[in-house]
Amino acid sequence: MAKKMVMPVAWAQDVDCWLETLKAAGFSDDTVRSRRYKIARLCRELPSPMETTGEQITRVFAAHDWKPETRKGYRNTIAGFYRWFYETGRRGDNPTVKKPQAHPHPCPDKYILMALGKATEDERRMIRLAAEGLTMKKIIAAAVTVTTVLSLAACGGNTAVDKSDCLDVPQDVLNVVASGSDSSGLKPETGKAVKGDTEGTYWLAMKFTADGFNGDTETGIWLVSGLDAASAAPVMSVDGFAKQFTHWPTQINGTELNGTEEKAKAAAACLA
Repeated sequence: MAKKMVMPVAWAQDVDCWLETLKAAGFSDDTVRSRRYKIARLCRELPSPMETTGEQITRVFAAHDWKPETRKGYRNTIAGFYRWFYETGRRGDNPTVKKPQAHPHPCPDKYILMALGKATEDERRMIRLAAEGLTMKKIIAAAVTVTTVLSLAACGGNTAVDKSDCLDVPQDVLNVVASGSDSSGLKPETGKAVKGDTEGTYWLAMKFTADGFNGDTETGIWLVSGLDAASAAPVMSVDGFAKQFTHWPTQINGTELNGTEEKAKAAAACLA
């Protein structure tokens, strides 16, 4: 059991709030105590959460001759804290993460055709014009994907699942979902999916382990665009565990996915 360490005043309130979110997410008491001990030890060598820079964090880690597993545990702790700190709007950047430059994806033809089928005449003309130009085609890709996911999120239905509706998820698709993890050591184990009401979209439940789980597993829900590695993206984080351990988008036009959607519950039921 990690011993108690005094928390610097500048960090105390924010760390307490962060630890409460870990408890609410179902982390064990031992894990929460371990995270508290590590963050308290680190922040004794750092200024306030708002003032700490990535360079300062790097210097702290460079000053310690930790074993690889110990170093990994401290890295995951500070990364987890700042991921929460950033996502809750307390700070406008995350000093532990260097975001790679995004590579835009062209819009799949199936989404363009889907949009054309639902559009008015004026909207169809706009979609055709946009799809003909490379820059505009990238823009329409995001717009059509958003429309697709919104229609899924609004769908109701019976949570009861027919086993024939439960689809196996290949390991390479689970790996695509897990690639959205920053540094939590997320390792996918198995997954099941149910097809969304719009073609080419799937609600995916994945059982996984992560650093600090002490061998336990948890289940998260994601929304993917296909059941092969080439078409799985874009990916959306749906429930609390997905949002805690991966940084995929969670909102569509201000609508927050939360795991209470019927298809999300159906996917979880398949995996259970």
